[in-house]
Amino acid sequence: MSPSPSTTTGNPFGLVHDTGPPPGSQDYTTLVVLHGHNWHSSTFVKTIPLASNYNTRLILLNRRGYPGSTAFTDEELSGLPELSHDAGEDALEDAKNKLGVFLRGRAREVFDFLEDLVRQDDIPPANPERNAGGIVVVGWSFGALWMSALMAYVSTFPVNDVELAKYVRKVVILDTGNLVMNFPVWSHLYHRSFDMSLPKEERTAAYNMWDRARKISSYYSHGGETLDTLSHEALTDPPSTLSTLSEEERANLTDLPGGLVDAAIMMPGLQSGFFADLRRRAFLLPKVEDTGNEDVEGGDAWSEVEFRVVWCQMSTAEVAYIMLMLIAELEEAKKKGEAVRNVKIVRVKRGNHFVQWDQPDMAMRALVGEEDVI
Repeated sequence: MSPSPSTTTGNPFGLVHDTGPPPGSQDYTTLVVLHGHNWHSSTFVKTIPLASNYNTRLILLNRRGYPGSTAFTDEELSGLPELSHDAGEDALEDAKNKLGVFLRGRAREVFDFLEDLVRQDDIPPANPERNAGGIVVVGWSFGALWMSALMAYVSTFPVNDVELAKYVRKVVILDTGNLVMNFPVWSHLYHRSFDMSLPKEERTAAYNMWDRARKISSYYSHGGETLDTLSHEALTDPPSTLSTLSEEERANLTDLPGGLVDAAIMMPGLQSGFFADLRRRAFLLPKVEDTGNEDVEGGDAWSEVEFRVVWCQMSTAEVAYIMLMLIAELEEAKKKGEAVRNVKIVRVKRGNHFVQWDQPDMAMRALVGEEDVI
C-alpha cells in the first residue's frame, strides 16, 4: 500500500490509510496511529479490516521524513544538534534547547492535525464513561516520542475554536523502548551502536538494521516482573516477525531515509539526557514555570485525558526494563506528592513488538478497548 499525502488542510503527515467512519455510527472512535523507527505505518494495515468491529475510524499516518509526508526543510534539519562523543556541558545544554524547539514543533503538528480533524470531520466528542467517541492518538515504538512531546508541551498550545481536550480520549504509547524513555542504561542491554561515549563512526559500524529488527521482532518468555527474571534469549517458536516477512513485505513496510532522520534526533536526545527530561515532563502535570500560564497550576485541560502505556510482555527485555522503571518512577512521584497524569498501564501478555502485524485483534483491544490485561 503506497502512502499518499492527506487532504487535511496543512497536514504534513503522509496518509497511509483512512477507513472513514463506521457506517451509521454516531459515537465512533477515531484512532490515529504514528509509527516507529525505520518501520512506517503500513505495519498497521492488518488492523484495517478490524476497525468497524471496534466502532472505529482508523487513520494511519507516516511521520515527516517517511513516504507521503512533507519532507523536513534544510532549515529544520540544520536546527538539530550534532554532538561529539565527548561533548561538554555547554554543548549538551545547547542540544537540549535545540531538541526542545524541534520536538515542540512536532508535537504542535500532531495537535494541529487533530484540531483539523475535529474542525473538518465533525468528530464525535469523547465519552470516557462509555469508552466511545473522541480521538485515540497512538505512537508506536520510536513514535512514542511524539506522544511524550505532545503531553509535555500541550499545555503551552493555545486553545482555538476547537477545545481539543474534549475530543482526545486517550494518548497512547505502544510498546516503546529506552531509545525514547532514556532511563539509565542497564548493563544487560548494552550495545555499541547506542554507546554515546563512542565516536559516531564506531556506533554506525556496529549498527545493522536487520539484526536489530530480528531482535525486536522476536518473542521472549520472561519469568516475572523483576530485572533478574527477564530473558535475553529469543524463542524459536513463535518465530520472529521479521522471519515471516517476504522481501517484498520488508520493502513495503520500511523506509531507511526516514530512519536516518530519526537517528539524527535520537542520538543527541539520548546523549544530552533531553529524552529523560521530556519523559518526566510528559508524565507529570505541568506547573506555571513550564507554561507561563497561571491558569494551569496543578494541571491543564488535558489532566483527565488517559495517558495509556501499552506493554507487550513477550517483547524484548528492553521494553520490560523501561516499563518496570516507569512504574517505579510514577509510584515514587506520587509518594513525593507530585501531580501525575491520568496514566494507565495495559499489558498484552502474548504480544511482541509487532503485535499489530502478528496479532492485530489484540492490538485493537489494547488501543481502543477497556481491558488492563489482554
